[in-house]
Amino acid sequence: MPLIALATRLSSRGPVLYRQVRCGLQGRRFELLKFRTMVEGADRMQPEIAHLNVMDGPVFKAPGDRA
Repeated sequence: MPLIALATRLSSRGPVLYRQVRCGLQGRRFELLKFRTMVEGADRMQPEIAHLNVMDGPVFKAPGDRA
């Protein structure tokens, strides 16, 4: 994990960890920390690039996306 944190820190600006709220068993919300794999603020950019989405539902996928 320290190597992932170092690689993230050296390769891009922004925090190493991303905080996210999820819905768990019986609808209980909980917060988790994940290593950031997208550019900082990607969730706020989504409305600007919504026209690129080629999937339906809660999934976002744009042609040429890595991963």
